[in-house]
Amino acid sequence: MSIAVPREMQEQIGVVRNIHSEALHGFERDSEQSVHATGRRNMRYGIIHGAFFHMATAFADPYPVLKRLVAVRLLSGGLALPLPFLTIYATREIGISLAWVGVFIAAQKVGAVVSNLAWMPLGNRLGTKRVILSGLGLAAAGLLTILASTSIFSISIAFLLAGGAMSAVIVGFNGYILELGTPDIRPLLFALEGTLLFPLYFMPLCGGWLADVWGYRAIVLIGVALVTMALLGAATLCEPRRGDPACSPCPGRDGV
Repeated sequence: MSIAVPREMQEQIGVVRNIHSEALHGFERDSEQSVHATGRRNMRYGIIHGAFFHMATAFADPYPVLKRLVAVRLLSGGLALPLPFLTIYATREIGISLAWVGVFIAAQKVGAVVSNLAWMPLGNRLGTKRVILSGLGLAAAGLLTILASTSIFSISIAFLLAGGAMSAVIVGFNGYILELGTPDIRPLLFALEGTLLFPLYFMPLCGGWLADVWGYRAIVLIGVALVTMALLGAATLCEPRRGDPACSPCPGRDGV
């Protein structure tokens, strides 16, 4: 038995079908264009990044000290690897109450602020290399202290040292670049360093994954190993403040 559908309703149904068909074709067309646009955009980004990496490599080639500096800076990320998890380590592994976490964070901030009073005079008198060495030394001492800590006081000292180390690393490396290059290439040196140090932003992510796999004490030990390697590498850096020839570009080779 068939049901008779009024003509007006048939026309309305036809209009709805046409609108639906046009919308579907439009969506498919836009999706296809979006895929092509995304592919072109990714290709363009790849070309730009590849060109910048080529330029960075060509520019750093006449500056061997810059390559060594970037390597040391990457290894100094051994402090950033366990730093976000030190409070968790103190509460879970050592058994410190959560009520003291605020004290540890405050100790870290105090260490960073107070130590700033020493880094600038130290850099002006002995050079920025000495500031880098001091910061890495404090970082290693802070991580070793928390490994051996069993009390609130010793953990606070560890956070105090970690705060001073973070401050020294920032002041030392930035000051080193300022003294390394001439005024016309310093902006490019900073941009180059910032790009090559991109992996440091993933240190907390790696720390979280390693802590989940091996535990919090393991990432502190890995941090100590990385910082120690950075300390040994920093000892081989030249001192631009003293006019060390090793800080100058290689003879007969020009940067970009």
